[in-house]
Amino acid sequence: MSRNLKDKFNGCLLGGAIGDALGYPVEFMSQAAIKRKYGTEGVKDFPATLYHTDKAVVSDDTQMTLFTANGLIWAWHRIKERGIGDWIGSGIYPAYLRWLATQGYYSDRIPTHFLRTQPFEDNPIMNQKELYASRAPGITCLSALSSGACGDVCTPINNSKGCGAVMRVAPVGLFFYDDPETAFNVGVRSAAVTHGHPTAQLAAGACAELIARIVSGQKIGAAVVDIMKHIKRRKAGTELYNALNMSTESAIVGIEPDTAIPNIGGGWTAEEALGIAVYCAVYADTPNDALLMAVNHGGDSDSTGAVCGNLVGAMYGMNALRIKWITDVELSGYIRYTADELLKATHDRRNTKNE
Repeated sequence: MSRNLKDKFNGCLLGGAIGDALGYPVEFMSQAAIKRKYGTEGVKDFPATLYHTDKAVVSDDTQMTLFTANGLIWAWHRIKERGIGDWIGSGIYPAYLRWLATQGYYSDRIPTHFLRTQPFEDNPIMNQKELYASRAPGITCLSALSSGACGDVCTPINNSKGCGAVMRVAPVGLFFYDDPETAFNVGVRSAAVTHGHPTAQLAAGACAELIARIVSGQKIGAAVVDIMKHIKRRKAGTELYNALNMSTESAIVGIEPDTAIPNIGGGWTAEEALGIAVYCAVYADTPNDALLMAVNHGGDSDSTGAVCGNLVGAMYGMNALRIKWITDVELSGYIRYTADELLKATHDRRNTKNE
């Protein structure tokens, strides 16, 4: 197993959780309020937690990211065993229903066998008690998954383009790091399960493709340019193209974060969240600086922090992240376990394909 890949897989998922935990306590605060509470530099470390715990707590962003990884591994085992299957229907969608159950939505629409430990699970995701905490779960995700329907690109389940489509998609880019086109397509479809707006779906696809390209060795600037080329050709790609174009140009010409980030948006929509994350990843000198930059604004700080963390974690690897943050973030051990299991499944898929 490649140590470099292991470092990047762990870095991507841990980076996302760290960014999530840094931003979660200030998610609904204005930038002025953040500076009043934490000083002129804003958040510089894990803020005081909101709950009685010795860990920096994560939100639904990290929770759903872990269930995305669980779904991909689940789908791969089912596809390998049966010879047929689908990444969404065979794993990602059932895994999202598992997440819905952890949030207290025990609907009769969730098949009971989805909630049971599966043969591939040595450390079952449904046994992780921290995942049962309700941490401001997105209304769009809750309502879509509670509906009993699985949205897809051809049959939109709603018209939402919220950032919930993009903050959970990093494992798709990792799993298909050798195939950016498939990463994009599966990312789009995974978003469509809960988010019907084309911009949200394209942003999720672009995020997954970006992570795949970074993990395979491409520089982030070149990767974004390649993605923008095919996004521009798509009828519904204008909003995402404009957000990525503004974020990269702002970073390259050196526009300061206090100006650049509000110009991109608040991160509440999928294209804004990805745009802010890309800007911070390109502009900052270190991954840790990028993480702090991504949460110190008056918007959806946990989601922009999470997506930025996914990007810089994939770029620099786990060993470049602040050790204390890795140790202190909630679910750190299980996140690393999940990253390793996802990498094993990725190797298995690639080896099977090449047989």
